[in-house]
Amino acid sequence: MTEIFKLCQKPAELQNSHIIPEFFYKLIYDSNPRRFRVISADPSVPLEYEQKGLREPLLCKSCEGKFGKWEDYAKRTFVDGENIQIVQTKGGILIQNINYKKFKLLQLSLLWRMSVSKNEFFKTVSLGQKHEEKLRQALLSEDPLRPEDYPCALELLTLGGKFYQDWFLEPYFMRGQFRVYRIVISGIRDSFFVGGCAPPDILVSCAINQKDELLVGLSEVRDEPFLHKAVLK
Repeated sequence: MTEIFKLCQKPAELQNSHIIPEFFYKLIYDSNPRRFRVISADPSVPLEYEQKGLREPLLCKSCEGKFGKWEDYAKRTFVDGENIQIVQTKGGILIQNINYKKFKLLQLSLLWRMSVSKNEFFKTVSLGQKHEEKLRQALLSEDPLRPEDYPCALELLTLGGKFYQDWFLEPYFMRGQFRVYRIVISGIRDSFFVGGCAPPDILVSCAINQKDELLVGLSEVRDEPFLHKAVLK
């Protein structure tokens, strides 16, 4: 079975592609049996178990390999801790020697995948044709764009001062002066800025820069009403 794929726009064999890279899910699996729990904020929805992260027919084999390079780099960097330096700062954690191009492309691919996905989990992420096409072209040509283009800030979320890596929260949307899409992945909140105007300096300063540095912030869940309510549910 073939289809015109969203990234390369060529007909090819369907691949069951991850929207969020599989290595993130490895942090939340139970050991025996190997699975993770899906808990709804709606008490009428029963507890479910999944054995694989969310996937859908999305990429051809070639495009899958392209994304796989960036995912492998992120795993070796964030899970295995290869070739990076971590400095504790007053406001969070500064990660040095992280490859700007590879990591920014991974972030752009995640934002694009969430937007083009048909999975209900990502329903709130809708970038529109202009932004989806700009990201598609950047990913296809492996262009990470500038630090101020679609910057993504990361925050370690704590509950009562403790970090829990074993939870995900579906994307949610914040719109005021700026449009920001947020998702919690393995206890880390990714905040993506999307818009035609210049992003706020505070967000750019927390995104990866061309000095190969990334400042990861710290946020307490109980200080943020939306997150705290979601956790209580």
